[in-house]
Amino acid sequence: MNRLIILFCLLLTGCAGANSVNSDYHGEDAGVLVVSEGTTASPFTFMLHYRIAGEAPAGVYGEGDGIISYTGGGLFADTPDFSDPEKGRVTIQHLKPGTYEIYDYEIYNGNVRFSPTKYFSIQFTIRPNQTTYIGHFQGTIRTQDTHFLGLQIALQRYFVVTDTQDRDVKIARKKEPNLPPVVNSVPDVSKIGLPEFRATEIP
Repeated sequence: MNRLIILFCLLLTGCAGANSVNSDYHGEDAGVLVVSEGTTASPFTFMLHYRIAGEAPAGVYGEGDGIISYTGGGLFADTPDFSDPEKGRVTIQHLKPGTYEIYDYEIYNGNVRFSPTKYFSIQFTIRPNQTTYIGHFQGTIRTQDTHFLGLQIALQRYFVVTDTQDRDVKIARKKEPNLPPVVNSVPDVSKIGLPEFRATEIP
């Protein structure tokens, strides 16, 4: 519950702090982040936390973080921008120029919460009057039937990170016709060394 309160504060008030991420920055030097997220699982919610690269966590968990999130299915499901058959959306955030890093995630499958097995850093750079596209993050969970009261257990949870720029930028331009020129910065997740980030689904 505390994390939900923090997220609510982040999204609605910004939780201003010296190193807080302002994802609605509209100064003359603003750059744009475009990323898409989705899932085929339901109910399923995930949040990617990002911060200014190299900044230490600020005491209270998640305080000042930028958030990329998606909820598929359930009462609070996000309205999708695409469905093929994965449902997902394209997120646009306006940021100050600088280097940022995705360093944490949360996955919720029903009442079960998952978090990273070790520290990681996925960096991206925001430049003035430029759009940085960092790819599509598909949240995935593989389950197995326990044969007990029809329950299932989660065997694996991970993100498939792919380049779907043509689709995503087209959607982004419908949302913001004056989107600045786009630079592709989709990460090579094979270099992260964390099984929770993959370039393809597990067969």
